Amino acid sequence: HSTAVLLPDGRVVSAGDDGNPGADANPLATAEVYSPPYLCKGPRRTISSAPETIELSDSFDVETPDRDVASAALIAPGATTHANDMHQRYVPLELTEEADGVQLTAPANANAAPPGYYMLFLVDDAGVPSIAEFVKLIPDRPDGQITIAKQAVLAGGPESFAFTGDLGAFSLGHGATRTRSVPAGLHDVTESERAGWTLTGLSCSDGSATYPAQRRARIEVSRGEAVTCTFTSSPQPPGEPEDPGDPG
Repeated sequence: HSTAVLLPDGRVVSAGDDGNPGADANPLATAEVYSPPYLCKGPRRTISSAPETIELSDSFDVETPDRDVASAALIAPGATTHANDMHQRYVPLELTEEADGVQLTAPANANAAPPGYYMLFLVDDAGVPSIAEFVKLIPDRPDGQITIAKQAVLAGGPESFAFTGDLGAFSLGHGATRTRSVPAGLHDVTESERAGWTLTGLSCSDGSATYPAQRRARIEVSRGEAVTCTFTSSPQPPGEPEDPGDPG
């Protein structure tokens, strides 16, 4: 019943016994901590800062004062029994040098690295590893989602209102919506002016900026976030000019 587990400091704990207590009144059980030769090739690299959580396929920054980092890897924590570690996994990471450290790229999908906790190592060109930082790998979140809703107060018929902007050109009638998945960031949507109607309300569920005078919503959406913006119009009385609204 032997076992060997990689420790976060790069050493390996090896343990085992030569029999079961029921079969031998005095079984020999031992445990030793082994320092592999790569720990004798020079000083350790240092991880000054690393994110606690990283997403699959995302790039992330790791700060280090050392300029000779040659590679980086995620290694799953040991889960060894009977000399077999079904959790063992070494995942090399793409590396780009930066002024204050390195930028690393997480694995592209869960087939390469199932979500969970990993030890993050930086390794120099002599093969000497840093002391690991534990990071949690999580599934990549979906893109953000924006819904544009239209309300036409006291609408007397099948009115249609045109929209333009980052969601494309489209039209909505009273009570209709349009939903699109979008990358995280800022997205502008503008309702075109329609004769005989006044835009009397414009709001977004997350408090994103709105500019009623321009009939425009500037929607800031995060990854995995769903935002709904509602444009409300009322019929304009004959002969009455449209209210310019807020000049912002």
